Amino acid sequence: MFCQFPEGVQWGEDEDDVAKMVIGIAAQGDEHIQVITAITNSLDDDEAVECLKSTTNAEDVLRILSGK
Repeated sequence: MFCQFPEGVQWGEDEDDVAKMVIGIAAQGDEHIQVITAITNSLDDDEAVECLKSTTNAEDVLRILSGK
C-alpha cells in the first residue's frame, strides 16, 4: 500500500513529525526484509522521492519501489 499526503499529516507527537508518504507492507515469513531493503534503496534517490511525492501513475510507484 502506498499513500501520498501532499499537505502532510501529523505522524507522531512532535509538531515537526509530518509524513508526506506512507508505505504499508504485507508479507509472509521473512519476505518483509527484502521488501524493506528494496524500498530503502529506492528512497536513497532524491529524484525518486520527488516523483513519489507527486506522481499519479501507479506504474511509477511500482517501478520506483521495486528498484527498477
